[in-house]
Amino acid sequence: MKVTVKTLKGGKFVIDVVGGNDGADASIGEVKKIIEIANPELPAANMKLIKSGKILKDTDTVGSAGIAGPTDFLVCMIAKVKKPPTPAPPAPAPPPAAPVAAPAASVAAPAAPAAPAAAPAAATTSAAP
Repeated sequence: MKVTVKTLKGGKFVIDVVGGNDGADASIGEVKKIIEIANPELPAANMKLIKSGKILKDTDTVGSAGIAGPTDFLVCMIAKVKKPPTPAPPAPAPPPAAPVAAPAASVAAPAAPAAPAAAPAAATTSAAP
C-alpha cells in the first residue's frame, strides 16, 4: 500500500508499506522504520506520526488508524530530544571565617591601691556671744 507522508517543513513523499492485508496489518512502528529508511534525517526514535490530528501509537496498525491509500496522508513530526537536566554548578564555598583567637591566659596585674579618700573638710562655725 502506498502512503503519503508530509513533514512539518513542507516536504512530501510516498512510501510503500508492505505487510498482510495489503499493508493494513503493518504496525505504525514498522511504518516509522520505513520512513527512516526513505529519509534518514527523520529518525524513527524521535518520530511521531499524526493522522487527522491524532498521534498514532507504535502498536496501532495502519488499518486501525484509518489509512486506506495514497489519498490519505500522515504528518511526520520529529520531537526534540530532551537533554537530561544538568545539575546546577555547585555554589562557591563561603570564604573561610577569620580565625577567632582564644582569649590569652594572662595574669591580671593587681590593681593599683586606691587613693585614700579625702577627708571632708570640717566646717568651723564660730559662735558669736
